[in-house]
Amino acid sequence: MNLRSVSEEIEYVGKKGDTQSCIDGLLRYLQFDRPIQETKILTHAQRHAFLIYTTERRDTIIIRAGFGSGYSGEGSCGFAYMLSLLEEYRVETEEYEVSGRLFDRLNRAQLTNKDLEVLDSLRPVRPRRICGYIVDHHRNRRHIEDFMPIPIPLKLIDERIRDLAVSFWSDPDARLHTGFRRLEDALRSRCRNGFHSKPLFSAAFEGEKSVLYWPGIPPGEEMDRVNFFKAAYGSFRNPRAHKELDHLPEDLFSEFLTLNHLFRLESQAVEKASDTQ
Repeated sequence: MNLRSVSEEIEYVGKKGDTQSCIDGLLRYLQFDRPIQETKILTHAQRHAFLIYTTERRDTIIIRAGFGSGYSGEGSCGFAYMLSLLEEYRVETEEYEVSGRLFDRLNRAQLTNKDLEVLDSLRPVRPRRICGYIVDHHRNRRHIEDFMPIPIPLKLIDERIRDLAVSFWSDPDARLHTGFRRLEDALRSRCRNGFHSKPLFSAAFEGEKSVLYWPGIPPGEEMDRVNFFKAAYGSFRNPRAHKELDHLPEDLFSEFLTLNHLFRLESQAVEKASDTQ
């Protein structure tokens, strides 16, 4: 397959010998940027880089040689993790042996048009070695989540807690405390009462005398949403208010996303008195 960009510009990401920066470069395209159509592994003397072609704009991206194979270490584990990730995303991937001179130019961000033509003309390595690299990773396995940063999907975050999301990792516990308090403050303001936690959610959403409701939602589903508010506070906010907790980063941010969903549900509720339907 030949998908080389019509423009001869190449985008270089990652740093030579820095595995994490190279992984971050790939994750940027997989999670946030342009879809990947094809990936070439460029190999020289058990060192590896990547050439990526995107689908939409046919861009050419080089991920520098932050990877290795044939040894137990960061570069080898990171390489296998990259291959596993590409496989999970179903990206077509082949391996190609390249010369030392081309490999050095790649790492210095100095590939020429002639180099691109050479890369297009290469035949993939046979027999395929990709599965072997992944097997080696499992023998010397470092937990894959260690390589993957936790992205903050700001587009999905309610604007009332977006500032907490931006600064979340400076003090996750404090940001969660503040977020749960803001949600209660928002509901107290709308319900014009001084209730807290479960009594507040009951007054806001539960029963015929509730202040708020969700248009078009059946009573049973509405009650499930009320219970979701109560359960979230009982499971997350209340324990956090009464004792120091020790959670993994991914657990903390998952909790923040749960809080964010409560904000989104609250924003979709309307006052019964204001319903004109």
